[in-house]
Amino acid sequence: MGCYSSGFGPVENDGDVAYATCVAAADVIGVSFAELSTHHGGCNGPAASGTGACNAAISRYCTSRGYVSGFGPVEQSATDAWVTCVRAAAKVGTTYTELSTHHGGCNGTTETVGCACNAAISRFCVSRGYTSGFGPTEMSGDYAEVVCVYS
Repeated sequence: MGCYSSGFGPVENDGDVAYATCVAAADVIGVSFAELSTHHGGCNGPAASGTGACNAAISRYCTSRGYVSGFGPVEQSATDAWVTCVRAAAKVGTTYTELSTHHGGCNGTTETVGCACNAAISRFCVSRGYTSGFGPTEMSGDYAEVVCVYS
C-alpha cells in the first residue's frame, strides 16, 4: 500500500520487514541545501542527511513556511533536497531518558538519531494517542523535541 503524500521511517523493523508511517496532511517541497543551511549550518549537503543538524534545519525551514514541522530529505541531489512539511502534527518536548523507556537504544548517549530513536519516538507518540512520530527535530543534552503526527 502506498503512502498518501509522503511518509517516514522505518519506525519499526523486524528482520527484513520494515514499517513506515504515511502522512496525508503534508506537502513535499524542493529546497536547496544552501537554504537549509541558513536554518542550521550543519545541514550543508547530502552527506549531512539524516543527522540531527538536518532534522533541525528541515523542521525550522518548514515552520518558517507556516507548517508545524517537517522531515526528510525524502529525495536529494548534490545541491537540493525534497522535504516533507507537515500540518497535522504537534511538537512535543521530552527527554532521552523518557525515550529510552520506549526503546533502550535511544538514550541520548550511544544514539541520538537513528533506528532505535525512530522506534522510540514512534512508540512515545503512539502512547500519547498519535499515529506515530519523527525526530528529534531539536536536541540539547537530555532534551529532545519530537514531532507526533496523525496520518
